Amino acid sequence: MDGTVRQILDPRLLTASYQQLPGDVATPFTDVFYHDPEEVDDNTVRSMYDPADMAAAPGNQPGAEARVVTIGNASERVFNLFYSFNRTRLPEDIMKAIREPASYQLQKKGATEIGRVLAKFRARQIRFKELVIAKILTKGVVYMNALGQVLESSTGAAQTADFQVPAANQGNAGGLVTGLFSTVGTDIPAILESIVDQALTNNVPAPRHLWMNKSNLSSLRNNTKFQTWAANNEGPASQILRGQMIEDLWGWTWHFVQSKYENSSGSMTPYIPATGVGSVVLTPDPTGPWVKATTGLNLIPKTLDLATTVDAALASIDQVYGAFAYAALNHNPISIDAFLGDKFGLHFNEPGAVWQLTAF
Repeated sequence: MDGTVRQILDPRLLTASYQQLPGDVATPFTDVFYHDPEEVDDNTVRSMYDPADMAAAPGNQPGAEARVVTIGNASERVFNLFYSFNRTRLPEDIMKAIREPASYQLQKKGATEIGRVLAKFRARQIRFKELVIAKILTKGVVYMNALGQVLESSTGAAQTADFQVPAANQGNAGGLVTGLFSTVGTDIPAILESIVDQALTNNVPAPRHLWMNKSNLSSLRNNTKFQTWAANNEGPASQILRGQMIEDLWGWTWHFVQSKYENSSGSMTPYIPATGVGSVVLTPDPTGPWVKATTGLNLIPKTLDLATTVDAALASIDQVYGAFAYAALNHNPISIDAFLGDKFGLHFNEPGAVWQLTAF
């Protein structure tokens, strides 16, 4: 019974292979924001965050008693992790390959089918994480229906995760966005610097990264302020107009995202909206303490075999953080299901550091 397919279906090998599959999915948000995730053993995570402190120490007189300085406490935030858990029935050829391990053709076909199923699921799991992070960044809230699908609005939502981005940081940012970026004469650098100044006034990390839909490059190209900048920066301007990230346009790092996904109604939708709230997102350095990534603990079986006792079942459980995959043998009728999922979180220790603008 120790055929190639059976070895591949070992949950430890299956999970390791599953985690390493590329998925062939563009993940600009995950790549940048989901870094150095903290491993957590619960479905929630507690995060301690020390807010910015801009106060100066008081002066004193020589020989006088030391003045009392109140430092203040770090704030504690509690976040829930996102969890996906799905299954699919593996093709009958895989069961045949396990039953007849001496058949090279069946083993090869079974292994190919396992790889195909894993790759398809891995791509969908990656896309789920990317979509969740995109909604967190562009809207500050994630809505899901009873089927676990991420929604475009609160209509039909069974679950809501609110990341508490202040209303003053959304839309026209309380009047700081004095014109759409798609308007030729809008002074984009002045708007951006006014937001930086407001962030400093709010005592939160100042934004220096800008995210926008790549389809709006034509509007940026036509902007008067950009044309003046481009005339003096031919090389970087050419890089921007090709849709590549640029690290110093008016002192900002600009990211242009073209990726789309199929939404719950079947329509292709951009991760960053082309218009409306979130059409431009401003954040500080994505590696800063204002944002926190986590990966959650999952318990999975160590073996494909059915346990004969409770103790044997408990002894056959393994611990995996993040993405996982395992196969389970069913009876009546005999079949094999693949179970795949992930548990993760991206959270704002400082929600006021994020700006979700109506810029187009």
